Amino acid sequence: MADTTAKGAPFRRRRRLLIVTSIVVLILGAGVLLFTALRGPEVGLEGDLGAQIDGLQLPTSLIELDEYYLADCPTGPCPGLVRWFSASAPVEVIRAEIISHMNATGVEVNENSASNGLFSASDETYIYFVVLDANMIGGNRYAPPGTKAEISVHVLDQT
Repeated sequence: MADTTAKGAPFRRRRRLLIVTSIVVLILGAGVLLFTALRGPEVGLEGDLGAQIDGLQLPTSLIELDEYYLADCPTGPCPGLVRWFSASAPVEVIRAEIISHMNATGVEVNENSASNGLFSASDETYIYFVVLDANMIGGNRYAPPGTKAEISVHVLDQT
């Protein structure tokens, strides 16, 4: 009897080692998946740029109509994402709210713009353009009907 028990010991050790190895591999795999999910999208990808606009905590008076991702641009900063909004508040109120929200998130606003309905803002990685001028938006053939505001975000050249 002792002889058969001794013969089964190496098998049990191999089986235990296989089980422990499998558990370690599963834990490492889950850790890699979790790290990848938490890391977020790469800078400049559509999900990243959308998250930048979402992070501005825009006024509730802006209702998103559509967006367009620019991956390959012949001119201008690229990549970029443009979002168009309808608005239920006056331009002055929307402008003040957007500037307040941008300042609260650490985005530096350039309020010395050519028009009250156009301004830019930036941080170390992104530049934002906000258009609240109906004439400027009306000249944009890509803007959906009813657009009252346009916000775009682009990756700054890091070179």
